[in-house]
Amino acid sequence: MMLYKLLNSSKLLNKNSAILTLMDSDSFIKENIKNLDIPVYSLQMRKIPSAMSFLRLRKIISDFSPSLIQGWMYHSNLISELCKMLGKAKIPTLWNIRHCVYNLKYEKKSTSMAIRLGAILSTKPKKIIYNSHTSSQQHHLLGYCSEKTVIIPNGFNIENHSVQERKILKVPDDCIIIGNIGRYHPLKDHKNLICAAKEIIKIKPNVKFVLIGRGVDPDNRNLMQMLKSFGIQEYFYLMGEVKDLELLYPEMDFVVQASYSEGFPNVLGESMAAGVPCVATSVGDTEWLIGPSGFLVQPQNPEELAKACIKMIEIGREARLKLGEMARQRIIKNFSINTVANMYENLYLEVLRDK
Repeated sequence: MMLYKLLNSSKLLNKNSAILTLMDSDSFIKENIKNLDIPVYSLQMRKIPSAMSFLRLRKIISDFSPSLIQGWMYHSNLISELCKMLGKAKIPTLWNIRHCVYNLKYEKKSTSMAIRLGAILSTKPKKIIYNSHTSSQQHHLLGYCSEKTVIIPNGFNIENHSVQERKILKVPDDCIIIGNIGRYHPLKDHKNLICAAKEIIKIKPNVKFVLIGRGVDPDNRNLMQMLKSFGIQEYFYLMGEVKDLELLYPEMDFVVQASYSEGFPNVLGESMAAGVPCVATSVGDTEWLIGPSGFLVQPQNPEELAKACIKMIEIGREARLKLGEMARQRIIKNFSINTVANMYENLYLEVLRDK
């Protein structure tokens, strides 16, 4: 999604790029990129690359004759080095790593192998772009070349900003809506959120928690069992995956991140861009992102998380709106998609000048 936003925001990249996917899968991101009139090629790889996929790669590189190759995540970073070998002239490569690695045992076997091989080959690219300081530090410990490091954060759209009436979430206007967005995964720590919610409801019962993300729906037995054991299921809306999140953010009073690990949390940036303040655990680059526009707490501490949420409720609507506007201005100044697109453009031009 970040790649699509980048191509959509940069005239330089939009007019001079082609996308090469490893697998031939359909997705709305792929279709959106095609709608930008950017050519999209596919190597049609399976789990194990075939001789045919390498022949396709050689032909695409020969036909397109790129001046620069940008890998996008581990497997593509490795393929970018193969592209360099297949080119008629030496093509500079850049890698892009958009992932935090807290322990390789949590990664898929193929991903773990790609990460390890990337460490061995990490002197090959001109630069390695990370979207968070946390990710760069973790990869340096894994053996990635620190001298190649460039930090370019995620960028956020700032145009879609509006204060809406509650048209989607059918709750009274005086009810406090607390949003939480993230897939169902141990690192997102939904247990931390639910334990905090139990304490919040005791003091501020006029609240509703809206949980959004893959696997966060009424079919999730673990979540439902936890809510029922605390007797608070009536305070929760479990909505699963939602595509048009930008329509929901303005209906929330604030957003909570309960994770015990993050890199550069997109959800917080998106809510801030929409003028919605945040309460978040101080993990990854969250403090860099939020600054003074929200409340930070320690991870895996539901009591502290509950206190911060209660404080956000008690400061009142006007104060929350002021925090939300401060958050939005922080995104506009430091993390807008246009600012981030300029960072990529300048880096590409610098590499091409060296060439």
